[in-house]
Amino acid sequence: MDRSPLSPGEAEELLSAFREAFNAGEYRVALDKVERLWFATREPLFLGLTRVAVALNQVYRYGLRESPRGLLRSAQQLLAPYGPRASGLDLAALLAGLAPVLAVLEGAPGSGSAAACPSPVLAVAQDSDAPERREGNGPGLRAGPPGAGV
Repeated sequence: MDRSPLSPGEAEELLSAFREAFNAGEYRVALDKVERLWFATREPLFLGLTRVAVALNQVYRYGLRESPRGLLRSAQQLLAPYGPRASGLDLAALLAGLAPVLAVLEGAPGSGSAAACPSPVLAVAQDSDAPERREGNGPGLRAGPPGAGV
């Protein structure tokens, strides 16, 4: 995987392509985009989003339960410090959309298929109360969770 730094334009293009592929249910394509962001920035936000994409690919493509459950729990922990919005993404809506999938995955075997749950949506964050930090590898790409002192 390419670990070279990204220009601000490249980072924004990757983030946009990730969001579009994710919302189209093309989780493997989305994974390729967000992994590039993760490897270039080592930003925990992108690691969390990587885990979401891997988990949803496993759920919707392969019908797995165990691995995606752990990945989604880990993603929740990685994304929680960012609050409702980060890098122009509505994380609150994403996490709310993941809740029904995780609930089925955490249920007893035979409790239903997580693949029957609606696919979560990764929306563009709307109207923030506070300006987003714009450090890191490009406009809108955070250098760390709020209060991380990065």
